[in-house]
Amino acid sequence: GLYLLEVTCQELLASYPSPGIADGNPIQILMGDLFLYGLIVLGLALVIYSHFALFVLPLSILCVGLQIGPVAWRDMSAWPPDYGSLWESYSLRRFWGITWHQQLRRHTGAPAAYILSLLPEAMRTSKRRPARLIRRYLFVLITFVVSGLIHTFGSYHVSRGMGMPSSYGGEVKYFISQAVFIMIEDFVCWMLGIDDRSAGEASTVRR
Repeated sequence: GLYLLEVTCQELLASYPSPGIADGNPIQILMGDLFLYGLIVLGLALVIYSHFALFVLPLSILCVGLQIGPVAWRDMSAWPPDYGSLWESYSLRRFWGITWHQQLRRHTGAPAAYILSLLPEAMRTSKRRPARLIRRYLFVLITFVVSGLIHTFGSYHVSRGMGMPSSYGGEVKYFISQAVFIMIEDFVCWMLGIDDRSAGEASTVRR
């Protein structure tokens, strides 16, 4: 899937004409580029979704439908959807916490929880707002750093398997930026008196 997508994207980049080059129309050039990038992003999203579906769906059919495997896996509640509703992703926090897949959540959060457990007891148990904010956003930042490292490792193996030169794709920077933007978003929500943590209760205006 990833190989086919990579070949398709390269073909698109090589053959897709950039509108407006002849007349230098910047709006046409921008629209053409956005259309091309949209196709590539859509292709990547489909590959990611299909990779999870190819593993989870057949396994869930065996466990729930045929009652095969561990007892805990035979219940339908053990197989929640990989992805949440796009309607719930009206903030970065909700996109990563509800809409996007949660396959790596435990793995990325465990190192952060361990590091927080090493803090002095006064910091770990304090109910004061500064201490709670430090714990909350330190957890968020470490979790996204770990996620960036995991994705960097994956990119390295994918590029190596395709015979491409190994290069750093900026995954750690990207995921750190997501953590920073979530902090900024939380501050803006706090300034506006908005609580976006509850699911399914937001008005259309708030979304």
